[in-house]
Amino acid sequence: MRYLTLWIVIGGMLGAGLAGAETIVPGGIVSGTWSVTGSPYLVQGNITVPDSQALDISPGVEVIFQGHYSLTIHGHLESLGTASDSVIFTAADTVMGWGGLRFDEADSGCHLGFCRLEYAINTWPLPGGNGGAIFLDDTDSLIVVSCTIIRNKAAVGGGMYLEDATAEISNTTLQFNQSETDGGGIAVFVSAVNMYQCNLKNNIASQGGGGIRGQSCGDMSIIRFCSFEENQASGGGGVSGQGFNVTLEYCQVTNNSATYQGAGVGFDQAAGILRNCTVSQNNSPYGAGIHLTNGAPQVHNTIVEGNSPGAGIYMEGAIISPSVTYCDLSGNAGGAFGGYIPSGYGQLEYLNANGDSCDMNHNIFLDPRFVNAAAGDFHLLEDSPCIDAGDPASPPDSDWTVRDMGRYYFDQSQLVDLGLLPHNPPIIIPAPGGSFQFDLQIANHDASSHTVDVATLITAPYGLPYPALSRSNITLPPGAILIRANLTQWVPGSATPGVYEYIATLRDHTTWQLYDQSSFPFTKQFGDGPEAHGRGWDLLGWEEESTTALPHYFALHPAYPNPFNPTTAVSFELRAASRVNLKVYDTAGREVKTLVEGWREAGVHQVTFDGSGLASGVYLVRMEAGDFTATMKLVLLK
Repeated sequence: MRYLTLWIVIGGMLGAGLAGAETIVPGGIVSGTWSVTGSPYLVQGNITVPDSQALDISPGVEVIFQGHYSLTIHGHLESLGTASDSVIFTAADTVMGWGGLRFDEADSGCHLGFCRLEYAINTWPLPGGNGGAIFLDDTDSLIVVSCTIIRNKAAVGGGMYLEDATAEISNTTLQFNQSETDGGGIAVFVSAVNMYQCNLKNNIASQGGGGIRGQSCGDMSIIRFCSFEENQASGGGGVSGQGFNVTLEYCQVTNNSATYQGAGVGFDQAAGILRNCTVSQNNSPYGAGIHLTNGAPQVHNTIVEGNSPGAGIYMEGAIISPSVTYCDLSGNAGGAFGGYIPSGYGQLEYLNANGDSCDMNHNIFLDPRFVNAAAGDFHLLEDSPCIDAGDPASPPDSDWTVRDMGRYYFDQSQLVDLGLLPHNPPIIIPAPGGSFQFDLQIANHDASSHTVDVATLITAPYGLPYPALSRSNITLPPGAILIRANLTQWVPGSATPGVYEYIATLRDHTTWQLYDQSSFPFTKQFGDGPEAHGRGWDLLGWEEESTTALPHYFALHPAYPNPFNPTTAVSFELRAASRVNLKVYDTAGREVKTLVEGWREAGVHQVTFDGSGLASGVYLVRMEAGDFTATMKLVLLK
């Protein structure tokens, strides 16, 4: 069999090869596009994306580092796979490993989507040392979506390392990563990271933070709807922070271990906040669930249960006004509290709103009644004392009842329910746009009539939800079932590529109480091509007419493609009719093109920017509409 090999000239544009080809990358400067037709890309030296240049890696590309080489980014990197065709970064020699992606003063907004990063090794005495798969220094707004970061090693930050940087990480798994010191999964130093629906599991740090370690971070980090499971460290098996300004909300911290303290969470001199978390079955001698040292930590609406052999929450040092309120501390082998115990903590002298005994901070000490903790199901059973036992001043649960304790609330709204049934999942919308169908069902199981409102929302990648359908004042007699079959949702080609969530909500018409909600995902693929239809975001089939809803915010969406040559599509949304100025400037602030100047109706609009007469480089597109302004970077590569 004959093999075709493509050689890339250092500093040149990477061109597409033939199907099934391999591409040799000898080291040096890289930019342009790596496409699947040239895959796999065999990297035989350290490579760099220079300042003001960009590298775009397409779905299905495999990048195999032939030695301990790294990809350093000073410019811009877009590595965007799909749910069915990811981008893979790996090493030919998994023992030697490769040097990882190293973002050093890179452009803001570099993007990794549906990527797998594995076998990066940056342990001492290898060069670098910090950050296994991803190193981020003096770089803002790295976006990591739906990635898998697995089996990487580093001196600090086995999976990822941030210093003087910011990152947005969502729907990403970090697993089996190792650190010789801090941060088995992630290490965050003088930085801020926002994480959403991530899973950090089986990561190991020899010192602090098996899952994540934060240190000297003044800016607030937000970690929501994440799980920390079976991570290991000396301190802070799941989460460790020293001077870590972080809020953990709706997180599950379970089955982590620490040889010394804070198997679940360990905070030292940290303004750490745990809100509506479940911390269970963690193992360490001191603070088996949570260990608090110094600072002013807060633990609120949280379940701390079944941790051993230490106490559920252990406090020591110069703790300033510790706040443990509306929590359930039950079944912890070393007791509910250990170390310094403030006056009144754990003393059952009061009754809460449910009539259960509690201390002065509304903490209870009862079995939370999980569905099946041994099998990892920490949802609440219907007789759980944690239901409606949270802080009544907190926003209510989604069923419009008083906040429950713990990560998962018990849904009390099922007298009237709603279901969505997508046709032929998984739903993949091609780059030029398309449509999908689904059925919607509303059922009244009550002996009384209910009048309801139903709405559907589309949550865009990195954006706010906007409405697709709204129907109000629907009366459901006892036992009634309303079915709308074969509803058709259109998706335009201008829609931002990525994973969307299609959400339906059912509310009481009078009180606006949320009865139920249902959802399913769909993916809009990356790619070029003309619009496949002119229906925009139309939803058809409820009453045989379009039910298109207007956007409920002003927005300038990411251009696509970007980088581009020579044209790219720029889309924006208007909640109301408005005068719009949409102009393109060079980096010196000189206006080079007017895309829109005048009155536009409410809705979604798209224009094409043609850079044929312009030099390669970075340009800025600026939108003004009423009081709304937004700026976006474009990269023209010729």
